[in-house]
Amino acid sequence: MSLQILIYAVVGLLPIMCLLAALLYFDSYKLVKPRTVIAVIGCGILVAGLSLVANIFAIEHLAIDFTMFTRYIGPVIEAKAGLRRAGCDVMETLYPALWGGAR
Repeated sequence: MSLQILIYAVVGLLPIMCLLAALLYFDSYKLVKPRTVIAVIGCGILVAGLSLVANIFAIEHLAIDFTMFTRYIGPVIEAKAGLRRAGCDVMETLYPALWGGAR
């Protein structure tokens, strides 16, 4: 991993982490537990990783250029392969384990 990629990742995630910290800070009624936020972030990372793997596989096996792939094929793979639904399935699986009860 090059230093430039690491810098891009930090710069890209910094506004998101600041917004998340501000939202948790301003939640004066403590409606959202930090454990819930961490679980949702983890699910997002998992779904993003699955999406990355599916798209890399498709790019390697389809004979089209990257621009055409990102415009037309990538969104279809993410929608039709169930990767958006996977995040919901993961949360439904993790919910009882993390919070000690059925939803």
